[in-house]
Amino acid sequence: MLFGCDKSLEQRGTMFPYTEAVLNPGATITVGHPNGSVQIHANDFASRIISGDSWEKELELIPRDSRWNGSLGLYDPASSKSPDGRLIFEEGRQFFSSEPEAMRFLESRNAKKKTIYSSSGLTVEYEVVQVPGGVVRSVAVWQLYTLASTRRREVE
Repeated sequence: MLFGCDKSLEQRGTMFPYTEAVLNPGATITVGHPNGSVQIHANDFASRIISGDSWEKELELIPRDSRWNGSLGLYDPASSKSPDGRLIFEEGRQFFSSEPEAMRFLESRNAKKKTIYSSSGLTVEYEVVQVPGGVVRSVAVWQLYTLASTRRREVE
């Protein structure tokens, strides 16, 4: 017999020194989104409560140990079901060399997820998909940085 374990499950709820999380403990983001209202609350560094219109789910996130699609943040792959369906969650920082490059990133993700973003580079994506036997929700929180915004921070 061969036994193994999923390394990511061991890391659930922990943080690496290099983890690029967006939300600090106690922070809450509330968004009136075209796909429905969504709220993300950070209980601590790796625990989130995500809620929407008549649903709520608490997650212990997994820190990425290598970059995935540019992110070294946190995620939950929706490995479990709940009465409210499955929830795929991702949070992280994205770095770009220019504003046009950042805008291309937003446009590439906007079709279904209808990305909402602020002038400070904070973005929230929310998608709801009906599947046989329930619903799958996908929520992503990104903090976008450009080389220009990084330089401004160093000067301030």
